[in-house]
Amino acid sequence: MQKFLNVAIIENQAITEYTTRLVNEIFVKPRIIVITNVRQDHLPTLGRDKREIARSFARSVPENTVVINCEQNPVLQDYMEKEIEKRGATAINVEIPEVHRGLLGAETVYGLNYVLDEMGSDPIPEDELDSNLQSMQPHWLELESGVLFNAAEVNDVESTEMIRQQLAGKEKILPFVYLGDERRGRSYSFVKYLNHLFEKGYIDEVFMGGRTTKAFARNIRAPIRQFRADADAGEVLDEMVRVGLPVILMGNTVDEFMRQMEIEISKRVVAGDNVHYSPEVDTLEEVGPINSNH
Repeated sequence: MQKFLNVAIIENQAITEYTTRLVNEIFVKPRIIVITNVRQDHLPTLGRDKREIARSFARSVPENTVVINCEQNPVLQDYMEKEIEKRGATAINVEIPEVHRGLLGAETVYGLNYVLDEMGSDPIPEDELDSNLQSMQPHWLELESGVLFNAAEVNDVESTEMIRQQLAGKEKILPFVYLGDERRGRSYSFVKYLNHLFEKGYIDEVFMGGRTTKAFARNIRAPIRQFRADADAGEVLDEMVRVGLPVILMGNTVDEFMRQMEIEISKRVVAGDNVHYSPEVDTLEEVGPINSNH
Protein backbone atom coordinates (compact mmCIF):
# COMPACT_ATOMS: atom_id res chain seq x y z
CA MET A 1 0.00 0.00 0.00
CA GLN A 2 1.33 3.46 -0.96
CA LYS A 3 2.35 5.55 2.05
CA PHE A 4 1.18 9.16 2.21
CA LEU A 5 3.49 11.57 4.03
CA ASN A 6 3.14 15.12 5.23
CA VAL A 7 5.94 16.95 3.44
CA ALA A 8 6.93 20.60 3.34
CA ILE A 9 9.57 21.73 0.85
CA ILE A 10 11.18 25.03 1.84
CA GLU A 11 13.90 26.98 0.04
CA ASN A 12 16.24 28.48 2.62
CA GLN A 13 17.86 31.38 0.80
CA ALA A 14 18.97 33.35 3.85
CA ILE A 15 22.23 34.32 2.05
CA THR A 16 24.71 34.25 4.97
CA GLU A 17 26.04 31.26 6.90
CA TYR A 18 24.63 32.57 10.19
CA THR A 19 21.13 33.45 8.93
CA THR A 20 20.85 30.21 6.91
CA ARG A 21 21.72 28.20 10.02
CA LEU A 22 19.29 30.30 12.09
CA VAL A 23 16.41 29.64 9.69
CA ASN A 24 17.24 25.92 9.67
CA GLU A 25 17.50 25.57 13.44
CA ILE A 26 14.73 27.91 14.61
CA PHE A 27 12.09 28.04 11.88
CA VAL A 28 12.35 25.05 9.54
CA LYS A 29 13.91 22.27 11.65
CA PRO A 30 14.41 20.00 8.61
CA ARG A 31 15.02 16.26 8.58
CA ILE A 32 16.50 16.29 5.06
CA ILE A 33 18.55 19.12 3.53
CA VAL A 34 19.46 19.29 -0.15
CA ILE A 35 22.49 21.31 -1.26
CA THR A 36 21.99 21.64 -5.00
CA ASN A 37 25.47 22.91 -5.88
CA VAL A 38 28.27 25.30 -4.91
CA ARG A 39 28.44 28.29 -7.22
CA GLN A 40 30.26 31.62 -7.20
CA ASP A 41 27.34 33.80 -6.19
CA HIS A 42 26.70 35.98 -3.12
CA LEU A 43 30.48 36.25 -2.71
CA PRO A 44 30.37 39.17 -0.22
CA THR A 45 28.15 37.20 2.21
CA LEU A 46 28.89 33.49 1.70
CA GLY A 47 32.63 33.56 0.98
CA ARG A 48 35.34 34.83 -1.32
CA ASP A 49 35.64 31.61 -3.34
CA LYS A 50 33.96 28.23 -3.83
CA ARG A 51 35.73 26.62 -0.88
CA GLU A 52 34.49 29.29 1.52
CA ILE A 53 30.98 29.08 0.05
CA ALA A 54 31.02 25.29 0.49
CA ARG A 55 32.06 25.78 4.11
CA SER A 56 29.20 28.24 4.69
CA PHE A 57 26.68 25.73 3.34
CA ALA A 58 28.12 22.85 5.36
CA ARG A 59 28.19 24.83 8.60
CA SER A 60 24.59 25.96 8.22
CA VAL A 61 23.10 22.48 8.71
CA PRO A 62 21.68 21.42 12.10
CA GLU A 63 22.76 18.21 13.80
CA ASN A 64 20.86 14.97 13.24
CA THR A 65 19.89 15.92 9.70
CA VAL A 66 20.59 14.05 6.46
CA VAL A 67 22.28 16.25 3.85
CA ILE A 68 21.87 15.26 0.19
CA ASN A 69 24.87 16.94 -1.43
CA CYS A 70 24.42 17.37 -5.19
CA GLU A 71 27.74 19.22 -5.72
CA GLN A 72 29.85 17.16 -8.16
CA ASN A 73 33.35 18.53 -7.57
CA PRO A 74 35.07 15.65 -5.68
CA VAL A 75 37.37 17.98 -3.73
CA LEU A 76 34.41 20.03 -2.53
CA GLN A 77 32.42 16.87 -1.82
CA ASP A 78 35.14 15.54 0.47
CA TYR A 79 35.60 18.88 2.22
CA MET A 80 31.86 19.37 2.76
CA GLU A 81 31.38 15.82 4.02
CA LYS A 82 33.95 16.42 6.76
CA GLU A 83 32.40 19.78 7.72
CA ILE A 84 28.87 18.35 7.75
CA GLU A 85 29.92 15.45 9.95
CA LYS A 86 31.50 17.93 12.38
CA ARG A 87 28.01 19.39 12.78
CA GLY A 88 26.63 16.01 13.81
CA ALA A 89 24.81 15.50 10.49
CA THR A 90 25.09 12.83 7.79
CA ALA A 91 26.27 13.68 4.26
CA ILE A 92 25.24 11.66 1.20
CA ASN A 93 26.94 12.58 -2.08
CA VAL A 94 24.83 12.32 -5.24
CA GLU A 95 26.34 10.21 -8.03
CA ILE A 96 25.38 10.76 -11.67
CA PRO A 97 25.64 7.91 -14.20
CA GLU A 98 28.13 8.60 -16.96
CA VAL A 99 25.40 8.80 -19.61
CA HIS A 100 24.02 11.96 -17.98
CA ARG A 101 27.18 13.60 -16.64
CA GLY A 102 27.60 17.17 -17.82
CA LEU A 103 23.90 17.68 -18.54
CA LEU A 104 22.49 20.84 -17.03
CA GLY A 105 20.55 20.10 -13.86
CA ALA A 106 21.53 16.41 -13.73
CA GLU A 107 22.80 16.66 -10.15
CA THR A 108 19.49 18.11 -8.93
CA VAL A 109 17.30 15.65 -10.83
CA TYR A 110 19.27 12.67 -9.52
CA GLY A 111 19.23 14.26 -6.07
CA LEU A 112 15.44 13.80 -6.06
CA ASN A 113 15.84 10.04 -6.04
CA TYR A 114 18.20 10.27 -3.08
CA VAL A 115 15.56 12.27 -1.21
CA LEU A 116 12.85 9.77 -2.13
CA ASP A 117 15.05 6.90 -1.00
CA GLU A 118 15.67 8.59 2.34
CA MET A 119 11.91 8.97 2.75
CA GLY A 120 11.25 5.33 1.87
CA SER A 121 9.43 6.24 -1.36
CA ASP A 122 9.74 4.77 -4.86
CA PRO A 123 12.35 6.38 -7.13
CA ILE A 124 11.60 8.25 -10.34
CA PRO A 125 11.68 5.69 -13.21
CA GLU A 126 14.77 5.89 -15.43
CA ASP A 127 12.85 6.74 -18.62
CA GLU A 128 10.96 9.55 -16.89
CA LEU A 129 14.18 10.87 -15.34
CA ASP A 130 15.91 10.84 -18.74
CA SER A 131 12.96 12.60 -20.39
CA ASN A 132 12.95 15.33 -17.74
CA LEU A 133 16.70 15.86 -18.10
CA GLN A 134 16.57 16.12 -21.89
CA SER A 135 13.76 18.68 -21.71
CA MET A 136 15.87 20.84 -19.37
CA GLN A 137 18.81 21.20 -21.74
CA PRO A 138 19.46 24.62 -23.33
CA HIS A 139 18.26 25.47 -26.83
CA TRP A 140 19.44 28.23 -29.13
CA LEU A 141 16.76 30.75 -29.98
CA GLU A 142 16.79 31.23 -33.73
CA LEU A 143 16.37 34.90 -34.61
CA GLU A 144 15.81 36.51 -37.99
CA SER A 145 19.56 37.02 -38.45
CA GLY A 146 21.36 34.80 -35.94
CA VAL A 147 21.03 32.64 -32.83
CA LEU A 148 20.96 33.66 -29.17
CA PHE A 149 20.56 32.23 -25.68
CA ASN A 150 19.65 34.22 -22.58
CA ALA A 151 21.84 32.79 -19.80
CA ALA A 152 21.55 35.91 -17.63
CA GLU A 153 18.87 34.21 -15.53
CA VAL A 154 21.28 31.58 -14.13
CA ASN A 155 23.39 34.23 -12.33
CA ASP A 156 26.66 32.35 -11.70
CA VAL A 157 29.66 31.64 -13.92
CA GLU A 158 29.65 27.85 -13.47
CA SER A 159 26.08 27.46 -14.76
CA THR A 160 26.81 29.95 -17.54
CA GLU A 161 29.81 27.87 -18.59
CA MET A 162 27.77 24.67 -18.62
CA ILE A 163 25.28 26.36 -20.95
CA ARG A 164 28.05 27.73 -23.19
CA GLN A 165 29.67 24.31 -23.52
CA GLN A 166 26.39 22.55 -24.26
CA LEU A 167 25.43 25.06 -26.94
CA ALA A 168 28.75 25.99 -28.54
CA GLY A 169 31.48 23.58 -27.43
CA LYS A 170 34.74 24.98 -28.81
CA GLU A 171 33.02 27.32 -31.27
CA LYS A 172 33.32 31.07 -30.73
CA ILE A 173 30.48 33.07 -29.22
CA LEU A 174 29.78 36.73 -28.54
CA PRO A 175 29.08 37.34 -24.83
CA PHE A 176 26.91 40.24 -23.72
CA VAL A 177 27.32 40.86 -19.97
CA TYR A 178 24.89 43.12 -18.12
CA LEU A 179 26.05 44.34 -14.71
CA GLY A 180 24.02 45.43 -11.71
CA ASP A 181 25.48 47.77 -9.12
CA GLU A 182 24.22 45.66 -6.21
CA ARG A 183 26.18 42.46 -6.98
CA ARG A 184 29.85 43.37 -7.22
CA GLY A 185 31.00 39.92 -6.13
CA ARG A 186 29.16 38.43 -9.09
CA SER A 187 30.72 41.02 -11.41
CA TYR A 188 34.18 40.04 -10.15
CA SER A 189 33.53 36.36 -10.90
CA PHE A 190 32.51 37.27 -14.46
CA VAL A 191 35.79 39.18 -14.93
CA LYS A 192 37.74 35.99 -14.25
CA TYR A 193 35.35 33.94 -16.37
CA LEU A 194 35.50 36.16 -19.46
CA ASN A 195 39.29 36.41 -19.24
CA HIS A 196 39.36 32.60 -19.13
CA LEU A 197 37.20 32.39 -22.29
CA PHE A 198 39.40 34.95 -24.07
CA GLU A 199 42.60 33.08 -23.21
CA LYS A 200 41.05 29.84 -24.50
CA GLY A 201 40.04 31.51 -27.78
CA TYR A 202 36.31 31.00 -27.24
CA ILE A 203 35.58 34.74 -27.52
CA ASP A 204 37.16 37.58 -29.48
CA GLU A 205 35.48 40.49 -27.69
CA VAL A 206 33.01 41.35 -24.95
CA PHE A 207 29.85 43.42 -25.26
CA MET A 208 28.77 44.84 -21.94
CA GLY A 209 26.20 47.16 -20.41
CA GLY A 210 24.72 48.27 -17.12
CA ARG A 211 26.08 50.20 -14.18
CA THR A 212 29.44 50.21 -12.38
CA THR A 213 31.12 49.10 -15.61
CA LYS A 214 34.37 51.08 -15.41
CA ALA A 215 36.21 48.82 -12.96
CA PHE A 216 34.89 45.75 -14.77
CA ALA A 217 36.10 47.04 -18.14
CA ARG A 218 39.57 47.87 -16.80
CA ASN A 219 40.13 44.24 -15.80
CA ILE A 220 38.85 42.54 -18.96
CA ARG A 221 41.68 41.51 -21.29
CA ALA A 222 39.50 41.17 -24.39
CA PRO A 223 38.42 44.12 -26.55
CA ILE A 224 35.23 45.67 -25.13
CA ARG A 225 32.16 47.35 -26.57
CA GLN A 226 30.27 49.22 -23.83
CA PHE A 227 26.62 50.31 -23.83
CA ARG A 228 24.94 52.68 -21.39
CA ALA A 229 22.31 51.39 -18.96
CA ASP A 230 19.72 53.52 -20.78
CA ALA A 231 20.73 52.35 -24.27
CA ASP A 232 18.05 51.22 -26.70
CA ALA A 233 17.80 47.42 -26.32
CA GLY A 234 16.76 46.92 -29.95
CA GLU A 235 19.79 48.81 -31.23
CA VAL A 236 22.10 46.84 -28.94
CA LEU A 237 20.59 43.57 -30.21
CA ASP A 238 21.16 44.75 -33.79
CA GLU A 239 24.83 45.42 -32.99
CA MET A 240 25.26 41.97 -31.47
CA VAL A 241 23.74 39.91 -34.28
CA ARG A 242 25.65 41.98 -36.83
CA VAL A 243 28.90 40.44 -35.51
CA GLY A 244 27.80 37.12 -36.98
CA LEU A 245 28.49 34.89 -33.96
CA PRO A 246 26.05 33.10 -31.64
CA VAL A 247 25.17 35.46 -28.78
CA ILE A 248 24.94 34.47 -25.11
CA LEU A 249 23.55 36.96 -22.60
CA MET A 250 25.17 36.78 -19.16
CA GLY A 251 25.26 38.47 -15.78
CA ASN A 252 22.17 40.20 -14.46
CA THR A 253 18.62 39.88 -15.78
CA VAL A 254 16.82 42.02 -13.14
CA ASP A 255 16.84 45.43 -14.80
CA GLU A 256 14.56 47.41 -17.05
CA PHE A 257 17.10 47.25 -19.88
CA MET A 258 17.17 43.45 -19.75
CA ARG A 259 13.37 43.30 -19.68
CA GLN A 260 13.34 45.41 -22.84
CA MET A 261 15.99 43.12 -24.33
CA GLU A 262 13.74 40.10 -23.71
CA ILE A 263 10.88 41.89 -25.46
CA GLU A 264 13.09 42.70 -28.46
CA ILE A 265 14.28 39.09 -28.64
CA SER A 266 10.70 37.76 -28.53
CA LYS A 267 9.80 39.95 -31.52
CA ARG A 268 12.54 38.38 -33.63
CA VAL A 269 12.32 34.70 -32.72
CA VAL A 270 11.86 32.44 -35.74
CA ALA A 271 12.00 29.11 -33.87
CA GLY A 272 12.83 28.03 -30.35
CA ASP A 273 13.74 24.38 -30.82
CA ASN A 274 17.05 24.56 -32.66
CA VAL A 275 19.24 22.50 -30.32
CA HIS A 276 22.95 22.37 -31.02
CA TYR A 277 25.29 20.02 -29.16
CA SER A 278 28.86 20.35 -30.33
CA PRO A 279 30.62 17.05 -31.05
CA GLU A 280 33.80 18.59 -29.61
CA VAL A 281 32.39 18.91 -26.07
CA ASP A 282 34.42 16.95 -23.53
CA THR A 283 34.15 17.25 -19.78
CA LEU A 284 33.23 20.60 -18.33
CA GLU A 285 36.17 22.80 -17.42
CA GLU A 286 36.57 24.10 -13.89
CA VAL A 287 36.31 27.89 -13.89
CA GLY A 288 39.15 29.10 -11.69
CA PRO A 289 40.75 27.47 -8.67
CA ILE A 290 38.76 26.41 -5.63
CA ASN A 291 41.19 28.33 -3.45
CA SER A 292 44.70 29.19 -4.47
CA ASN A 293 45.81 29.16 -0.82
CA HIS A 294 44.83 25.53 -0.19
